[in-house]
Amino acid sequence: MDRDQKRALVKSQNKLLDLLNPKDGIVDYLFAEEILASVEKDEIFLKSTTKEQARELLEILPRKGSKAWGAFLIGLKESGEASAHGEAATLLEETLAIVIAGRSPRVERKSNASAEGDGGFFSRFGNKGSASDTSPDWLGVGSSSGSTSGINFDDEKSVYKMCSEPRGLAYVINNKNFSRSSGMPRRNGTDVDMDALDKLWGDMGFETKVFKDQGGSEMRYELGRLAKMDHTGRDCVLISILTHGVEGKLYGSDGDLVPVEDLIELFNNDVTHKSLIGKPKLFFLQACRGDYFDKGTDLPDGDIGDELAADIAKEMLQTEMKSVDVIDGKLSSVPSASDMFIGYATVPGFVSWRNSERGSWFVQSIIKVFREYSKREHLLDMMVRVNSAVASEFEASGHNKQVPSPVVRLTKKLFFRPGYYA
Repeated sequence: MDRDQKRALVKSQNKLLDLLNPKDGIVDYLFAEEILASVEKDEIFLKSTTKEQARELLEILPRKGSKAWGAFLIGLKESGEASAHGEAATLLEETLAIVIAGRSPRVERKSNASAEGDGGFFSRFGNKGSASDTSPDWLGVGSSSGSTSGINFDDEKSVYKMCSEPRGLAYVINNKNFSRSSGMPRRNGTDVDMDALDKLWGDMGFETKVFKDQGGSEMRYELGRLAKMDHTGRDCVLISILTHGVEGKLYGSDGDLVPVEDLIELFNNDVTHKSLIGKPKLFFLQACRGDYFDKGTDLPDGDIGDELAADIAKEMLQTEMKSVDVIDGKLSSVPSASDMFIGYATVPGFVSWRNSERGSWFVQSIIKVFREYSKREHLLDMMVRVNSAVASEFEASGHNKQVPSPVVRLTKKLFFRPGYYA
């Protein structure tokens, strides 16, 4: 598929998920036309629901060649008499025409407002005001040079390219319920994090996919499959995992302990799909890393202020990065492990806190910070703010505290640039 066809497919996806029924002949037609391989056909029909099957089909199609779009439309029309596929074909044709008519070197896409009419993406961050009240203009829009606030986004030596539509695939693995044999309790409140991350990454231009209650082997399989996919036309890949954990390992819903590095190494430049080499691979891990409690250190009475809190968080970030360099020195010095960011919710050996109604401190801070600052700050600056929020704004019973701990293997600055496509 060409770029316009891919964009039309993405823009139509939500409606297509309601219209498509892969069992109504479209998958068989694409297989007969040699658009789909046998293994891809099997993967589609292995999904348990019609919507999941449709999502799998729509995920595969953009990776196909120039004949895929035409074959897809013909297949939809031929199977349309007994289903809503005819409507789906019309939708795609109309959307493609809109995409082509509106094509320009730089396109600003307004974020979708919710059904309640809340004003869209960034206005949801605050309690009052419009999107324009709470955040600056879209990054890069209206700038022919691709430069904003002195930053040259076209400088590929210092800034990662982040302007594809979609930005990339964003997986959210949410383990809430665990097998009785695992002895692990239910992670109440994690669905709040799951829904918030799914919405955040989608609003920021990623194509999201949510996995619930994944066993250890399932986690390995899905991430291994993601690492081997063709990511041509996408600028980034992002994985969020919400589960129980201990130092260096994450729990599957079946109690299987999966080493974190086993999952991360799937995306090393020497083993992942060639289309991901040199592109940022981002991991956000909400899980405990031990059973120690941080009791905190007393500060002078009164409000320490945002500036001081940010300074404290920045110092913590630098300290953690130095200590992580020692722990992960071998891996961080290997080029194959570059272009990665691993955001741990807490430092090694300590617990990570989660509220049963409001979600985890770490994830909710990411939501808050990214919604306000992702249009003008790069990832590491935002993670300083996340550190500040978690370290200074949250406290559990018994005065227990927490600070996130990032591992940075990126080689350039990463700006998400929501709303900007080129």
